[in-house]
Amino acid sequence: LLGIKTPNELMFHYLRGGIFESYIISEIKKVIFNNRIPAELSFFRDSTGNEVDVIFEMSGNIKTIEIKSGKTIMPQFFKGISFWNKNFGNCSSYVIYAGDDTQHRSDTLVLNWRLVQKVFV
Repeated sequence: LLGIKTPNELMFHYLRGGIFESYIISEIKKVIFNNRIPAELSFFRDSTGNEVDVIFEMSGNIKTIEIKSGKTIMPQFFKGISFWNKNFGNCSSYVIYAGDDTQHRSDTLVLNWRLVQKVFV
Protein backbone atom coordinates (compact mmCIF):
# COMPACT_ATOMS: atom_id res chain seq x y z
CA LEU A 1 0.00 0.00 0.00
CA LEU A 2 2.93 2.33 0.58
CA GLY A 3 4.61 1.50 -2.70
CA ILE A 4 7.67 -0.01 -1.01
CA LYS A 5 9.03 -2.63 -3.38
CA THR A 6 12.50 -3.43 -2.05
CA PRO A 7 14.23 -3.66 1.34
CA ASN A 8 16.43 -0.74 0.29
CA GLU A 9 13.37 1.46 -0.28
CA LEU A 10 12.14 0.61 3.22
CA MET A 11 15.50 1.57 4.75
CA PHE A 12 15.05 5.17 3.58
CA HIS A 13 11.28 5.50 3.66
CA TYR A 14 9.92 8.34 5.79
CA LEU A 15 7.54 5.91 7.57
CA ARG A 16 10.24 3.37 8.45
CA GLY A 17 10.05 4.14 12.18
CA GLY A 18 6.28 3.78 12.33
CA ILE A 19 6.36 0.58 10.28
CA PHE A 20 9.01 -0.91 12.58
CA GLU A 21 7.12 0.14 15.71
CA SER A 22 3.88 -1.39 14.40
CA TYR A 23 5.69 -4.63 13.59
CA ILE A 24 7.22 -4.92 17.08
CA ILE A 25 3.91 -4.13 18.80
CA SER A 26 2.19 -6.80 16.71
CA GLU A 27 4.90 -9.29 17.76
CA ILE A 28 4.35 -8.35 21.41
CA LYS A 29 0.60 -8.84 20.98
CA LYS A 30 1.20 -12.27 19.40
CA VAL A 31 3.35 -13.39 22.35
CA ILE A 32 0.69 -12.20 24.80
CA PHE A 33 -2.13 -13.90 22.90
CA ASN A 34 -0.34 -17.19 22.14
CA ASN A 35 0.91 -17.58 25.72
CA ARG A 36 -2.34 -16.39 27.30
CA ILE A 37 -0.54 -13.71 29.28
CA PRO A 38 -3.11 -11.62 31.17
CA ALA A 39 -1.56 -8.26 30.33
CA GLU A 40 -2.69 -4.84 29.25
CA LEU A 41 -0.78 -2.71 26.74
CA SER A 42 -0.94 1.05 26.49
CA PHE A 43 1.36 3.94 25.71
CA PHE A 44 2.33 7.15 27.46
CA ARG A 45 2.61 10.64 26.03
CA ASP A 46 2.32 13.93 27.89
CA SER A 47 1.52 17.41 26.60
CA THR A 48 5.22 18.30 26.27
CA GLY A 49 6.07 15.32 24.05
CA ASN A 50 7.57 12.90 26.58
CA GLU A 51 6.52 9.42 25.57
CA VAL A 52 7.01 5.69 26.04
CA ASP A 53 5.96 3.45 23.16
CA VAL A 54 4.55 0.56 25.21
CA ILE A 55 3.46 0.31 28.83
CA PHE A 56 3.06 -3.39 29.63
CA GLU A 57 1.04 -4.00 32.80
CA MET A 58 0.34 -7.35 34.41
CA SER A 59 -0.79 -7.98 37.98
CA GLY A 60 0.25 -4.48 39.03
CA ASN A 61 3.76 -4.84 37.59
CA ILE A 62 4.77 -2.41 34.87
CA LYS A 63 7.37 -2.76 32.14
CA THR A 64 8.22 0.10 29.80
CA ILE A 65 9.26 -0.60 26.23
CA GLU A 66 10.78 1.85 23.79
CA ILE A 67 10.94 0.81 20.12
CA LYS A 68 13.54 2.30 17.77
CA SER A 69 14.18 1.52 14.11
CA GLY A 70 17.82 2.59 14.27
CA LYS A 71 20.56 -0.02 14.05
CA THR A 72 22.96 1.86 16.33
CA ILE A 73 22.13 2.37 20.00
CA MET A 74 21.86 6.09 20.68
CA PRO A 75 21.44 8.02 23.98
CA GLN A 76 18.09 9.43 22.85
CA PHE A 77 16.67 5.88 22.78
CA PHE A 78 16.47 6.10 26.58
CA LYS A 79 14.86 9.54 26.90
CA GLY A 80 11.25 8.37 27.38
CA ILE A 81 12.19 5.58 29.76
CA SER A 82 14.35 7.95 31.84
CA PHE A 83 11.46 10.42 32.05
CA TRP A 84 9.07 7.66 33.12
CA ASN A 85 11.44 6.30 35.79
CA LYS A 86 12.12 9.78 37.17
CA ASN A 87 8.45 10.73 37.40
CA PHE A 88 6.59 7.47 38.00
CA GLY A 89 9.15 5.18 39.62
CA ASN A 90 11.59 2.67 38.28
CA CYS A 91 10.29 -0.43 36.58
CA SER A 92 11.67 -3.05 34.23
CA SER A 93 12.61 -1.21 31.06
CA TYR A 94 13.46 -2.36 27.56
CA VAL A 95 14.60 -0.83 24.31
CA ILE A 96 13.89 -2.96 21.25
CA TYR A 97 15.82 -1.75 18.23
CA ALA A 98 16.70 -2.80 14.68
CA GLY A 99 20.33 -3.63 15.46
CA ASP A 100 21.92 -6.98 16.27
CA ASP A 101 23.34 -6.62 19.78
CA THR A 102 21.75 -7.24 23.15
CA GLN A 103 23.16 -5.40 26.16
CA HIS A 104 22.38 -3.87 29.53
CA ARG A 105 22.46 -0.09 29.85
CA SER A 106 22.08 1.16 33.43
CA ASP A 107 18.49 0.13 34.25
CA THR A 108 17.41 -0.88 30.73
CA LEU A 109 17.82 -4.09 28.76
CA VAL A 110 18.49 -3.38 25.09
CA LEU A 111 17.21 -6.18 22.84
CA ASN A 112 17.63 -6.72 19.15
CA TRP A 113 14.33 -6.99 17.32
CA ARG A 114 14.53 -10.78 17.01
CA LEU A 115 14.29 -11.20 20.80
CA VAL A 116 10.93 -9.57 21.55
CA GLN A 117 9.86 -12.61 23.58
CA LYS A 118 12.65 -11.88 26.13
CA VAL A 119 10.48 -9.08 27.52
CA PHE A 120 8.22 -11.78 28.99
CA VAL A 121 10.90 -13.94 30.63
